[in-house]
Amino acid sequence: MKKRLFVLFLVAFFWLTGCQSQSVQAQTAPEPIAAMPVVAAQPTKEVVDYCASCHTDKDALISTAKPEEIVEKESTGAG
Repeated sequence: MKKRLFVLFLVAFFWLTGCQSQSVQAQTAPEPIAAMPVVAAQPTKEVVDYCASCHTDKDALISTAKPEEIVEKESTGAG
């Protein structure tokens, strides 16, 4: 009986000391990160947007439109 209690005490002692060393390692301060060099932004070319001119041209819309598909209605009855 005393031998089992002693073994249980040793297991609990090692388990608790193992948890303690992990929490100490987690509390250490992280190393500072080296500063990234700042790169100046270079001016970019202006992008021309043709959306409004294309979508407001009625003839262009009609010529590029997908033809409308005629869908037949499903018939009722025995099938």
